[in-house]
This record gives sequence, C-alpha cells and structure tokens, in this order.
Amino acid sequence: MTADVPLASKVELLVFLLDGSGSMCIEEYGGKDTFDGRTKGEHLQELVRGSLTKLIETKKNFVFRISFIYFAGQATTFETQENGTKIKWFKSKEALDFLKNPCDVAQGDGTSITRAFESAKILLDEFYEAKAKNILPEETPVTIFLFSDGQETMTSRDDCIKQINNILTHPLGPSLATISFGNQADIDLLREVASEAQEKHELAIYLDPKLSKYMENEQGEVKKLFLRGTDKNILTEDLYTIVRRFVDTLSQSTPKRA
Repeated sequence: MTADVPLASKVELLVFLLDGSGSMCIEEYGGKDTFDGRTKGEHLQELVRGSLTKLIETKKNFVFRISFIYFAGQATTFETQENGTKIKWFKSKEALDFLKNPCDVAQGDGTSITRAFESAKILLDEFYEAKAKNILPEETPVTIFLFSDGQETMTSRDDCIKQINNILTHPLGPSLATISFGNQADIDLLREVASEAQEKHELAIYLDPKLSKYMENEQGEVKKLFLRGTDKNILTEDLYTIVRRFVDTLSQSTPKRA
C-alpha cells in the first residue's frame, strides 16, 4: 500500500456506509430474511466486493479511492497506518483486502444513520484537506452509498436529516445514493435524503427496466438516487442482482458537480 501522491487529473472517492445492525446480522431480528438463508451482512459484503472487482477491471480503476464506514448504534471508519499517518481511503485492489462483513465490525447494536454521517463528515474533511495540500488533485468527485435496513434509533429523524444535509453541503459536493436493504428500512427517509438523479444517470437507469422499477417514486418517475432493495419482505436473488447493477452504474458514472 502506498500513500496518495499528487495526480495530474482527478481522483474519485467512493464512500460505503454499511449497516451492521441486528436486523442485518441476527436471525431473530430478520438478519437471515434472504433468498438463501445467509445474513444480509454477508450479502452486503459480497455485493460490495463484486462491485469493487468490477471497478478494478475498468480502464479508469486507478482514479478510484474507496472508504468504508460500518455502523450500528455507533460508527467505525476503517483505517490503517503508514509511516505514522492514518489512511482512510484506498485504491480499489487494496480496498478488496480491507472490506469486512459489517456484522463483524458494527456488532448489531441499534441503528444510527446519524453516527455514520458524522463519521463521513470527518472523512470528507480530511479528504478535502489532502486536496488543499495538493496531496490529491483539484478534481475530486465524491459519491456516498448508504445501505440500511433499519430506522434511526439513536437520535430524532430531524437530527438525522440535519446531519445528512450537513454532508451534502460539504465543499466537496458529494452525491448520496441510498439503498434499503431490508423490509424494516425507513424508505421515506432514504428516498428523501438521496441526491437527485442527473442526466448521465438517467440514461443508464432507463435502459435497465428492472433497475428503474425499483427506483421509481409513487408517480412512476425516477427522481432520486434511491433503490428499494426488498421484495415481499426479503432480499430476493433477483433484487440482489439489481442492487449490484445500481452500485455499478453509479460508481462508474460520477455526476457533474454543481
């Protein structure tokens, strides 16, 4: 592993907020409401691993930096140290080695989306500082992926939305894609906080009818980068594939910043 060095063009940061709460991990709380009886945590790790593998195979894989934040009642940002320096974002191949099952990290204590975004704010501040010091290039698009199958249990809904909006007004101008990963997810919240779908997303989405079906609002329109990732109260095999396509599509089509 090597620390970032100045680059000529751009670096794209992908931040994965991975839910490791009880309903993702523990059978009696619905953690195994999946098509094959494995936990949703296992599926989530596998899904992200598959998307990172696909990124590595692209011609632009060298521009990506990947960060992982695991959350339940609290949040943990994965980091390593090199020469006394903490590193929280990694090249795609390195990220594959560091990716963990969120259940093994977060240990299923409640659900706090707020805590996850508090950690994301710290991460983005550090990323922005690295850019200011020319450790990273000037162009640094950021996409955040929030996977959750629960509802905010540690703070109020309003405080949760406030913390998320605080992130979305960050100088880095991140986009937020949200995925409900279980039938207990706060779908209204996840849809509300998701970023607006932009033109370069819309073409890829509408060319994939199955994908657009699970992104449509009540009016049958795709307006937000939100995906409803459950069907008949379980994570089906078909939906697992659709969630993968959603992540692959957005991670490889970073929107233009305002």
